Amino acid sequence: MTTRGIDEDLLAEAQQVVDVAQCNGLAEKPEVLKERLFNAVNDGELSVAKACLDANAETPVRLPVDVVDEDGNTPLSEAACYGEVELVGFFLS
Repeated sequence: MTTRGIDEDLLAEAQQVVDVAQCNGLAEKPEVLKERLFNAVNDGELSVAKACLDANAETPVRLPVDVVDEDGNTPLSEAACYGEVELVGFFLS
């Protein structure tokens, strides 16, 4: 879809690339990664969620897949709540 000369699909894809790059640059900042992970789940952005979980993969501060937010929700429970089937499958794998 194009609005005011801007391709919204292309803009959304570009935003995902930026979000992934930002997750990759956040090594050793688990609280920021956690926030970005939950935002990615809420927005249905699988690539960003993967990047957040992979950001500290080889370090002791790795973000666990079952991390909880301030309400006690996990990324899996949030993905299921929002009907994000692809994300649910990823978190279960």
